[in-house]
Amino acid sequence: MALSKIQSESVNLADDFAFTGTVSGVASGVKQTVVHQETTIKTDGHVFASSGTSYRLMSAANALDSTSKMEVTITPSSASSKILISVSCFFEGNVSAHDTIWTLYRNTITRLGQADDGSRRGGIANSTSSLDSNNDSTMDSANFIFQDEPNTTSATTYTLAFSANSSLNLFLNRTVSYGDTSGIERAVSTIMAQELG
Repeated sequence: MALSKIQSESVNLADDFAFTGTVSGVASGVKQTVVHQETTIKTDGHVFASSGTSYRLMSAANALDSTSKMEVTITPSSASSKILISVSCFFEGNVSAHDTIWTLYRNTITRLGQADDGSRRGGIANSTSSLDSNNDSTMDSANFIFQDEPNTTSATTYTLAFSANSSLNLFLNRTVSYGDTSGIERAVSTIMAQELG
């Protein structure tokens, strides 16, 4: 179907169109490819405790077992590389998770995402609650992607962090109640960093 000029109020996007010349308005970086990626997959269940509304990094130092963590380290090959971080985290809190917000920290120092605004907590994503009134046998999740520009060729660690409206014990990959019944879930959480070039 040859099209010299669109004169109607709609176009059927299911049709095939051939364009010649320059297409403008294309976002820069569209042709980026994944140079390399690093992935951390957590299958075991651990507890992270927080108090108040401060962000709690899910690092080994903050895990109740002192070993579990939700972080990934990548070494960019170029200082101009962008890093795409994908997170899929399954958990249950001992209090409702509907007001829990999530973010990433670069090298445990730089918080990424929205800044706080007054008493409003900033971050990257919120929790998805599967059954908000249940705080002992139904997991919730946080799933998001975020693009960062660390401007370095040094090893860079991205650590998942959460902030609740009150004190929270967060049970990673498991429910609070961990009985041996079919109503108790277990899951796998993943954090992946991809260098785009």
